[in-house]
Amino acid sequence: MNCLNILTVFALCAVCNGTVSAEADRGDDGLLLVYKDDDIPVVNAEFTFFKVGEISLRTENGKAENVRSSLITGISSIPEEISGTQYIDAVHEAYESGSVQSGFSFTAETDESGILFTDKIENGIYLVEETVPAEGYAETSPFLIQYPDISEKGSRVLSVFPKAVPCGELKITKRVTGDTGEKNRTFHITVELDDYEGECGYTQNSGDTGIFRSGDRFSLKAEDSVVITGIPAGTEYYISEEEADSEGYRTTFTAGNGRIAAHCLTEAIVTNDRGSIPDTSDEIETAVYRILFAGSAICTAGTAAMLIFKRSGHA
Repeated sequence: MNCLNILTVFALCAVCNGTVSAEADRGDDGLLLVYKDDDIPVVNAEFTFFKVGEISLRTENGKAENVRSSLITGISSIPEEISGTQYIDAVHEAYESGSVQSGFSFTAETDESGILFTDKIENGIYLVEETVPAEGYAETSPFLIQYPDISEKGSRVLSVFPKAVPCGELKITKRVTGDTGEKNRTFHITVELDDYEGECGYTQNSGDTGIFRSGDRFSLKAEDSVVITGIPAGTEYYISEEEADSEGYRTTFTAGNGRIAAHCLTEAIVTNDRGSIPDTSDEIETAVYRILFAGSAICTAGTAAMLIFKRSGHA
């Protein structure tokens, strides 16, 4: 696979060469990454830059031109048919195994303005990943960049504007009601996220924490709860329970499915009820009213019949 073939795996960053404010101007050489959620800076997001290719440049009439590109040792052995997440995994493996010499990757994070700038970047093609997302955000999609930007005459600053992915949280609470509801029984609840295969975090009210992926199952007893964090805004979720509507239980889901909102906590409740005495007071009152109404109607009809009987001369 050569560098041109790589571009069929990922498009070179489509959010490059934008306009930045004067405060972001750091000089004539370097990489400038601006990371914002609309106008809100995304702070302390960590990005890792994995070098995958070399480029050789020449200058003609004051303009840099790309004359040759090649994959670095360790990356060139990745099969050409590998793409997408498999390609990313293969790059990771090449770095972790030592196939790629040290010093070909570097890490930096955004500042309080949502800006990352470095003038230490070498010429080349890089796979860029957000390795530590900012609080309240999911990692943005990986992308490729080529440094320097040879499209701007006399400039070696590459400006990159990755798209921020705000997140929300989902809290699920388990409730067991009714005279024969088993408060100490463990129920098994599964949460699925539509079209999202990334990793989220979770925290249970017991203090247990861990990694959550769509389709994972939680074991909860009455009044237990779990909060799933880092779900991309707009993701649809679905909650199900293994024991739902079985063994005499009636199961209800409050907000059992929906869509995650940015920077908000969505709360869902799964209730299993068994043995509750239904409230029939309204039904009894209605029945009594009907009986009284029927009795009144009978009396009225009887009185009317007696009057007719008397008027007909049978008194």
